[in-house]
Amino acid sequence: MRARDESRTNEARTSRERYHFDAIARRQMAAPLVMPWSNVRRYQSPSSDTPYPLEYAFHLAGELRGRSVIEIGSGDGLNTVMLAALGANVVAVDISEESIRLSTDRARANLVEESP
Repeated sequence: MRARDESRTNEARTSRERYHFDAIARRQMAAPLVMPWSNVRRYQSPSSDTPYPLEYAFHLAGELRGRSVIEIGSGDGLNTVMLAALGANVVAVDISEESIRLSTDRARANLVEESP
């Protein structure tokens, strides 16, 4: 495949992905943004033998206070808020501008500071 054709194919795919995830984020904006603190506490010190992959990832991460975390593909911002609520400095990245907007709104609703 020529480089020019490959570039067009990549641009088209990126556009489809952005459109798809923007639509998902718009649907999720109607849901409540405030996360119960019981959800956050669940990830504070999960057990090493938890059967839940995300809890295990938080177990492996250990103490998050003051640590820097980049979340690639942040989606609806649930994990972003959880990480920040546990004290991490989080940089969230997503292909969808609507997802970033939803993550930002969720962070504000959960009183997680957003720094410039």
